[in-house]
Amino acid sequence: MLDEIEELVKNNPGQLTEEEYFTIAKIIDNKKPCNLLIFGLGNDSSFWLKLNQNGETVFIEDNNEWYDKITKKYPILRHIW
Repeated sequence: MLDEIEELVKNNPGQLTEEEYFTIAKIIDNKKPCNLLIFGLGNDSSFWLKLNQNGETVFIEDNNEWYDKITKKYPILRHIW
């Protein structure tokens, strides 16, 4: 998981820090499977989905361009528009 977090931070400057990703990931890992609501689709969407494996992960996105970009990249995501 640490390698994946490092890669996310490296490829998405200005988003979460390694410490922030790790802290949130640790909480989800301790609660999974759980119901997880994510505000905004992003390059880290597949990370959250995989982390909450066998849980219910739902994404909400209101930007049409970003929605199209990310859902094309990760068609398995469950999303609400």
